[in-house]
Amino acid sequence: MKKIFCTFFILNFSLFIVSAQTVQSWKTSCNGSNKLQAQTDNVFEDGAGSSSVKISLDPATTYQTIDGFGWTMTQGSAYWLMQMTQENRTALLTEVFSQNSGIGSSFIRIGIGATDLSQSTYTYHDNQSAGFSLAGPDLTYLIPVLQEIKAINPNIKLLATPWSAPAWMKSNNSLAWGGQLPTTHYADYAQYFLNYLNAMHGLGFDIYAISIQNEPLSENNNPSMKMTKEQQYNFVNNNLGPLLAENGYANVKLIGYDHNCDNTAYPIYVAQSQYISGTAFHLYGGNISAMKTVYDATGKDVYFTEQYTAANGSFSGDFEWHTKNVMFGSVNNWGKTAIEWNFASDENWQPHIANTCADCKGAITINSSTKAVIRNVAYYTVAQFSKVAKDGALKIASTSTSSDLLTAAFANPNGTAALVVFNSSSNSKTFDIEFNDKHCTFSLESKTAASYIWNEQITFPNGINTTKEDEIVIFPNPVKDELVVSGQWSVVSDVKIFDIMGKTILDTH
Repeated sequence: MKKIFCTFFILNFSLFIVSAQTVQSWKTSCNGSNKLQAQTDNVFEDGAGSSSVKISLDPATTYQTIDGFGWTMTQGSAYWLMQMTQENRTALLTEVFSQNSGIGSSFIRIGIGATDLSQSTYTYHDNQSAGFSLAGPDLTYLIPVLQEIKAINPNIKLLATPWSAPAWMKSNNSLAWGGQLPTTHYADYAQYFLNYLNAMHGLGFDIYAISIQNEPLSENNNPSMKMTKEQQYNFVNNNLGPLLAENGYANVKLIGYDHNCDNTAYPIYVAQSQYISGTAFHLYGGNISAMKTVYDATGKDVYFTEQYTAANGSFSGDFEWHTKNVMFGSVNNWGKTAIEWNFASDENWQPHIANTCADCKGAITINSSTKAVIRNVAYYTVAQFSKVAKDGALKIASTSTSSDLLTAAFANPNGTAALVVFNSSSNSKTFDIEFNDKHCTFSLESKTAASYIWNEQITFPNGINTTKEDEIVIFPNPVKDELVVSGQWSVVSDVKIFDIMGKTILDTH
């Protein structure tokens, strides 16, 4: 039997798009008057609109594919989720992670062991003689939450990051305040990663990616571990990369750096390793354009993986800054992800390790007494993107005739097109979205983000040849509920065709 998989990455070829449909939209305003508020549907019309401001989409010009938008699910976040009733927790996780009925977050960062927002410091191999084990806070709180999320979204992507190696492997014999990994323990630490992947696989989780070290240039955290660019390169290239490849984990993406945008030399150096898939960034220093600088220099993927909001911050100021810099900044500089910091905390911003971040506000607050949920600013910055730009979306070109309107546009694997706009001006803006000789007119208040999505039939021109004899290109037509097939292929009597989710959509047997 020939097993033929479809792919949406073929969108990089020339294409044209027809049959514009009804546009759904949601908006969030800095002043809090709208918070992911659904708007009245609109419809594309033929011809050019009358507005002087135009936002034009060009699906023939493509950039990176999107892995997803989300937050770090710290052990502390999972602790508070597990204090909720099963019914209320399931409702919240469905709201956040469902691709159909929720806001569609599809990417989670987790700690390999404790983060600074855990209830205590720990790794999975604290006792050298006792061996590796997930038993402890993560198995009690984090793993059950991840299992519930996976039941809601089976395709959730997990990025796993260590804050420190086990203390016995480190130069300072401590999880806190830096310390380094001597070369004599490189093999031990590589085995630690392998043990982790095996243990998570045994629980039903295939880790999508690992970043080598959280904030490797910082020693002012607990847990933490300092790792120079030379150390990270040598550890990955000589130990971790080969060991994972030899043990069936060559598909796990190894991501370097995972620190601020004020340093491009470090990630460019580490990315020289054949085992490094890309670079992760935070924005507590530097400019978000560093992501593009490193992408251009290395040709490898870039990810945005952390930015916190402070307990004393304003919704207005934080929503605008994070929307501009973290969300638009990431995707418009080749970012495959935009991940905010912790998912949940209580009303006192607990838990956190002593002398670490005492004001890290979760995307949601879970009241320690009532378990009532409040959705905070980081919830809405992510939601405006995850609501319309789905896992596997292809970023496409978008331009605005007004510099006050920030834009990012996407072609989704399910055949929908999406656009996110932020009006940074002090005045309301009316504009036409221009797409395939059609237009749709919207008005957007000052300091407001809006997300738009509409169905499109994506059709390839004649003459595209596939690269393999037994490969075809197939994708859904959401307008007519049929399959559109392209490519040079001959009919055979024993073929199964699968969609990208593995579902059989044609069986000629």
